[in-house]
Amino acid sequence: MSPEAIVAFFHARRFPLTDEKILQARIAECLVKENIEHEREVRLAPGDIVDFMIGGVAIEVKIGGRKRSIYDQCERYCEHERVEALVLATSVAMGFPPEIKGKPCYVASLGRGWL
Repeated sequence: MSPEAIVAFFHARRFPLTDEKILQARIAECLVKENIEHEREVRLAPGDIVDFMIGGVAIEVKIGGRKRSIYDQCERYCEHERVEALVLATSVAMGFPPEIKGKPCYVASLGRGWL
């Protein structure tokens, strides 16, 4: 599944945005329902656990937090060989570069499904 298709997946749905663990569970339910093969809470290295992987695409889910901390976490994930691209699924309004550490990056706005 391409990163662009993953962004479209998020934009086409309304997800609960009050609790990150509930949000992640709902995302997992939708992935299963759509028969999208994925892994959840993938350990890339000690201390680096990305929320989801679909093929080589890492998906990090954030509904809060400091923008710099979110970026730093995504940057660490992009350092790993297993990560070919990264999708940040977030309700935090922030700028995000199209590439980190040579890996393409995308943002899926979790609020978009509510518009």
